[in-house]
Amino acid sequence: MLGVIKIGRSSIIFSNITLISAKQIFFRNNIVTMMNFYVFRTTSEPVEVTKVSYKHRECMNCGLRPLGRVGSISIEFSSRHQYSDVSWSEGIYLTDNLFEVLYESKIIGWRKGELDVTVSSQIKNPTNKYSELIIIGRTQDYARKMGLALIDYCDQCGYRKYEYPKHGLEIPLECWDNSDIFYIDEFPGIPIISEDFKKVISKNNPTGVKLIDVSEWRPPSWANY
Repeated sequence: MLGVIKIGRSSIIFSNITLISAKQIFFRNNIVTMMNFYVFRTTSEPVEVTKVSYKHRECMNCGLRPLGRVGSISIEFSSRHQYSDVSWSEGIYLTDNLFEVLYESKIIGWRKGELDVTVSSQIKNPTNKYSELIIIGRTQDYARKMGLALIDYCDQCGYRKYEYPKHGLEIPLECWDNSDIFYIDEFPGIPIISEDFKKVISKNNPTGVKLIDVSEWRPPSWANY
């Protein structure tokens, strides 16, 4: 029985014994996995959020709150250690020049969000203009496909916490929505990018970001607590 899997802008045809692709594909536990994904990690100091509004209140049961926000967010740069091409706090912020590169390179899985920016007088001759990088790419059916262990659940707001892998992340192609930048909903706060996105980063060398192969990623110390 043959099937077709889309990879970026192209497709491959496979059977249970044949796999044809120009990219690095692996079968692992009967799951087709493409390993050329990377974690998009910010390296600058976080900026200060001066104004933000949320769609939801904190859950009275578990004390958590969905991440959805209302309107734009206001931030302030107070030092040069924050003032890089890629900055962050409650979101990821890019210079408009970098956004233009993403658009021209036909990178998908994101949209541009409004951002109110204040720059401290300690930063001399500021020239960058910033907007928020809103990541709209998402994996699909990841928890079931990967057999994730559920370690916490709130029956009031529906919050679910899954156990993070101890070494590396796997991205089954069946779960990938073809976005060049996306989140795994079960592991919030970890932006994943494609090989095409990596090429853009490597060519333009923006400050404030580091790329980590998903196979080398390690969870933060708080992840499984």
